[in-house]
Amino acid sequence: MKNLLIEKRFSNDTVDAIVNIIRYHMYPFHLAISNFNSMNSKIYLRLKRDLDRLVPFVFLLFIADISATNMDEETKSMLSSSIEIYNNYLEMKNKDVECKPLLDGKEIMRILNLNEGPEIGRIIKKLREAQLNGVVNTKQEAENYIKQFYENKTF
Repeated sequence: MKNLLIEKRFSNDTVDAIVNIIRYHMYPFHLAISNFNSMNSKIYLRLKRDLDRLVPFVFLLFIADISATNMDEETKSMLSSSIEIYNNYLEMKNKDVECKPLLDGKEIMRILNLNEGPEIGRIIKKLREAQLNGVVNTKQEAENYIKQFYENKTF
């Protein structure tokens, strides 16, 4: 597929987008059969990281794909679940846009007396998940959260 798109002189961005939409178009199916009807921050952040602006197209292709099959009760349930998952994704995305990070990397390094490194990134990611899930809502809660988890080395 990729070679055909390149041969037809599609831009590299377009080729990458189409290839990723096709590659990930069954991801909603896996979420639906895993009973992830409610979007949690971990799934949301993974979708955002892997697909970002392509998420609507991935879900659209999956819905088109599944709609082209026999519309038995199982298929209708799968379709309903995938639409619910996508709607939950949109709600989480809106929350993500509205939520400003409570701590940045420099503040985390100061609070935990750490140097730059991949550990700071893991802490930021874990803190973001907690913030999106409503576990952490204030700067003080964020400081307590990272201290507690860093002491327990759960990052």
